[in-house]
Formats: sequence, structure tokens, C-alpha cells
Amino acid sequence: MTELPLSDRVHAPVELQPAPVAGIAWRSAGLDDLDAVVALYAAISRVDHPDWTETRDEIEQEFTQSWSDLQRDTLIGESDGVPVAFGQVIWMLLCVKSAAARFASSRRSCAGPPPRRGPLVG
Repeated sequence: MTELPLSDRVHAPVELQPAPVAGIAWRSAGLDDLDAVVALYAAISRVDHPDWTETRDEIEQEFTQSWSDLQRDTLIGESDGVPVAFGQVIWMLLCVKSAAARFASSRRSCAGPPPRRGPLVG
């Protein structure tokens, strides 16, 4: 068994595109798409969870994080110029302490940029 991490053994293509869908054009999102994505989230929320939706400020924060590269980390699907699909890779570091660490009352930092990133997948 190799000790190399998967990212060193399997290489992702330079660019990935979603499977073609009739009538849908795919591209990366930009800051100028913010209001259209807010409207799309609101439309989705009305069906999926009508009691709440993400605010414009919350979505803008996701778009403008220092580690966010909209060109690489987003994908927007449009039909006749109207967004009908959106996805964004958002990296989060979750700290999970081992039992030994919990007993030792050690603290660990959960800050910092992602160590490795590649192109948007799927």
C-alpha cells in the first residue's frame, strides 16, 4: 500500500465542464452575477425551505472571501441568459479532536487557507 496521498496519485484534468444539458449554457460566475444568484437562491428557497433564504450579504460574503476564486470555484448555468443553476466550492476546515486530544484539553486552530485546490469538479 502506498503512503502517497490520493492527490499525488490521481491527477485531475485542467478544466472540467458539466455534461451538456439542452438549452443550458455553463460559465463561471462573477461579482456582477451577485443579484442574479440572490434571485436564484430565493426561488429555490421558496420551494425547498420557504421559511428562510440566504441574504444578499451572506451570498456576497461567500463571493468575496479572500480564498475564493470565482473563476475557478463557481459554475452558473443559464437558460436564455437567466440563471437556473449555481454552484460554488466553499472550503471549510472542521476541527475534530481525537479522544486523546480531548482528554488532554488541547486546542487546535481551525484557521487558514485550503492546503490544495484544483479546478471545480461537477
